[in-house]
Amino acid sequence: MQGIGFIITGIVPYLTGWLRDISGDFQASWTLLTVTVMAMLLVTACFNPRGYAAAIARPVVGGKAAPVN
Repeated sequence: MQGIGFIITGIVPYLTGWLRDISGDFQASWTLLTVTVMAMLLVTACFNPRGYAAAIARPVVGGKAAPVN
């Protein structure tokens, strides 16, 4: 997963340069950055840490947590 992030990070300067070449300024790049930040905020809101404990809790059987398979 981390390698994919590095690939995306490495592509962004080329994408920004390409957008500047076709548009003549950095407005398209700033728009792309704004859309990306908004998407990241949406994804972050979906991963609500308050629900993690319930999502990963193991059932208790006979006073002990059930084994992990």
